[in-house]
Amino acid sequence: MSGTGVSGNERANDGDDFEDVASDADSDEMELRGDIARFDQSVREFLSSHQSEEGDTNYRDEHPDTNQTVERVKISSKGVARGPRKAAEPRGDIKFRLARVNQSFMSGDYGRARDLVFEIIRINAETHQAWTVLASIFREEGLDDKALMAMVIAAHLRPKDAAGWITCASFAMSLARDGQDSVLKTALMCYSSAVKAQPTNLEARLGRAEASHLQGFLSQAISEFSYVLERNVFDINVVRRLAEACVDSGVAEDVRKAISAYSTYITHARNADGRGHRELSWYDLHLQWLDPTESATANAVEDFPYLIRDIADELFAIGRYEEALDYYELLPETCFLMAIEVDETNIDARIELAKIYEKSKEEEEALILVTEAYALQGAHDEGDHLDAGGIDRVSRASRYTPGIRAAHLSRGNKPRRKREAKSSPINSGVVRPRYRPKRLVPIDQRMQEERARADELTRRYELVRNLKREIQAGHHGLIPSWMTAAGDLVGEFRSFKRFYPWDKYLKFLGAANDVVFSASSRTQPGLSELAERLSKNIGPSLSDEKGLDIPCEDDGYRGIPFGEWLELFLDYAVSLALANRGEEAYQVCEAARDSIVFVNSKDYMFLIHVAWAACAIYLADEEMCVAVARFFMKVRQLDSDSYRMFAALCRLCQSPASWYNSGPAQKYILRQIKTIDASHLSSSRSDTLSEISAAAPSDPKQLDVCLLMLYGHILFTSTSYTFALSR
Repeated sequence: MSGTGVSGNERANDGDDFEDVASDADSDEMELRGDIARFDQSVREFLSSHQSEEGDTNYRDEHPDTNQTVERVKISSKGVARGPRKAAEPRGDIKFRLARVNQSFMSGDYGRARDLVFEIIRINAETHQAWTVLASIFREEGLDDKALMAMVIAAHLRPKDAAGWITCASFAMSLARDGQDSVLKTALMCYSSAVKAQPTNLEARLGRAEASHLQGFLSQAISEFSYVLERNVFDINVVRRLAEACVDSGVAEDVRKAISAYSTYITHARNADGRGHRELSWYDLHLQWLDPTESATANAVEDFPYLIRDIADELFAIGRYEEALDYYELLPETCFLMAIEVDETNIDARIELAKIYEKSKEEEEALILVTEAYALQGAHDEGDHLDAGGIDRVSRASRYTPGIRAAHLSRGNKPRRKREAKSSPINSGVVRPRYRPKRLVPIDQRMQEERARADELTRRYELVRNLKREIQAGHHGLIPSWMTAAGDLVGEFRSFKRFYPWDKYLKFLGAANDVVFSASSRTQPGLSELAERLSKNIGPSLSDEKGLDIPCEDDGYRGIPFGEWLELFLDYAVSLALANRGEEAYQVCEAARDSIVFVNSKDYMFLIHVAWAACAIYLADEEMCVAVARFFMKVRQLDSDSYRMFAALCRLCQSPASWYNSGPAQKYILRQIKTIDASHLSSSRSDTLSEISAAAPSDPKQLDVCLLMLYGHILFTSTSYTFALSR
């Protein structure tokens, strides 16, 4: 017993020593060895469980050379099940970290959970659960692109798992429906992988068909829809999708497939109700649900124009002409407006639509269409009949003439340039696109379209404001996006003819001032007569619009206050100047000044001209700087600040002294001095001088020293030293 006890103590001591050694060893290495030992044991158990029958065993004993081959064949033919292999069990440390990831994720600490997941991926990048959890974290944080990438990586780790591929593809399709079209390729790849993993999966087939259809792979989409329809013949949703793909393809054979699918389904549906031998029920009541006088039918024209045309053709074919005419009358406006939208240079559509509007008493819109037709016809004729002299005229007309513009601005008038034969950035020879509401629709539908348009502009204005805040925060890469959105809004405001005199509105559309009232010999037949009729009917009333003002209760347009519209105008003009697009910047300033919304407000006009001066400074346009300064000196004759601004602008734009001390500038300043002198004289000396003094914003109590110093300095720079000293 003592011997036995001693040996037991020795074994215990040996066990303690072994535990000490094991505790000092690398835990990961020990786990790896344990995994290898368990794997070897599982292999031995697997082989022993698939031993052959006794006869086969005897055969192997008699033929030891073929023993290994027979065993391998037996295992491969019976022992291995087809399908995805069971995933290996994660290591202990990986499980521990995954548990911590789940705890952090459930508590909402996404940052810590993401760090732990990255640590797991660093240790073993093939951990499927790590990638799925990472995708969930990204989705919770709103990073959809990164979430999709993590889901794709997780699906690649289990390529035979069709459900994983379908989940990934469904998420990609949801992103595509939200406007991210770039993920359609990913969705199609995932659906294709799901089909490869499980060829009989109808959900994967339908998904691949839909993704292919959206990307324009119509043949593949039709093939997949047909595969699903062969196994589910009476699924009406699949029949409809197949029909849409066949119609989009335009191939006659594909269209016949869609017709055959519909015929099969309709036959089955009628036989199921026992009505296969009778005619379709309610066949004589269908037109009651498409009453041409109802607004719902008018709305259906936009979605189903061919349906309305087919109804009208059938009614005409059977001799019901009055009913056919009711349906035909729903089509022209929609079709012509669509033709103009597709091709902005279409002249025929404008003429025909103008005739329709004239008959419907929409003469103002008809006149606008005729004006656009004249402008397009003139641009077409100039392009076809340019000779050497014509090319010279185009070059002279398209050349920017700042002297003319600045001279008119200093007198408070908008400069009138010659009609340009070649397009400039804003006012081109081709009529600019604009919003064209329908005129021949019921009142409720028109109001609905106006509300939808107002909501759309409000959404776009919010986008502009958000982009502006981000730009102010330092994200200058968003400036082009902001300018595009702001330009659309400014164009929308300028296209509303109620805010502008008639001639200014026509000029914005791209036509010359007298384009309607002078007929050209090269115009299309009947266009000149139509223009003459329309101009006689509504021309005089439109010519008096310069004195019109908007009602006082109107404090905004499309839900946006006029003050914010002006701010948008001026911000956009300055941005154009910073982008070195001077002509466009000046035209935006002119558009703000010419609008009847702003022209009667001194504060608005002051802000417009200050922004105009800023644009001129950014563009180093000394002539425009002088012109803006002279405008301020004109409207504020007895205010020293206007003369200080003249001197400051002449200095800021780095102009040569000729702009500062030129003859016209000297004469203008001298006239201002005489005006101020006259304001101090007795009112009995001259009625005219009294009127000038009364028109001044304030009566000075002493002579304006700033103006005298400015005039003296101008004389000094022009080397008139004696006269300068006398001042």
